[in-house]
Amino acid sequence: MVEKHKEDLIQLEAMDIFKTCGVWMLLTTLKKYLKKQEEVKTPLSKVGELDEISVKFAMKSLTSYIFSIQLLQMPAIDRIADVNIRQSTRNGVALIIFDAYQCFFSALSDPFNAYGESVHELLSHPPSQVKKKLKYCEDYFVNFKNDQHFNKCTVIILQKILWIVSMFFIYKTLVTIQQFFSFQKYLFLFTINVGFDLTRKICVIQVLVTCIIVYSSKNSCNLDYHII
Repeated sequence: MVEKHKEDLIQLEAMDIFKTCGVWMLLTTLKKYLKKQEEVKTPLSKVGELDEISVKFAMKSLTSYIFSIQLLQMPAIDRIADVNIRQSTRNGVALIIFDAYQCFFSALSDPFNAYGESVHELLSHPPSQVKKKLKYCEDYFVNFKNDQHFNKCTVIILQKILWIVSMFFIYKTLVTIQQFFSFQKYLFLFTINVGFDLTRKICVIQVLVTCIIVYSSKNSCNLDYHII
């Protein structure tokens, strides 16, 4: 079930990327004709949907996406809690993008397809370079997500430690007070002489601890992880 959902997400994310780049329909047509080109023996530039202007635009748009900061930014995948599933899903999308780039590159670089010399400027990035770019981007997102998760866990741990230390400090303070004063017998004297300042300090500490507990609970609830 998880694998099927993962594959569906990979296909959906890849399709959204191609549609955003404006190459989805053209890529579908290109793959269809590449499969039967050996039988038809017709240059791709002579196919109506694969004219030179359309293919050049698609190649330029896809290349711009690959070398942009938007590459592999997919919130739906980023919300996956499991590191291995998240990494393999992003890798699946990257492979589809690489396959699409390879299709356009092969079509434009093959002299038989008669796309002319004007397309040479679009072939400055060989598939090997694009593959390295995609791999680098994958590694970046994996490391970034792991660091982000580590930082959130660190914050939670520090909040819990602070809460424990605060409660321990209050406990020790109250024990110390009980050792020196009998509240039932000397309450009035304690309040008049030295109790006022100490009591005020205890109240301040209690207010601070209450704020820490509320803040800790609020931040713990905001850590929204979704597991597919």
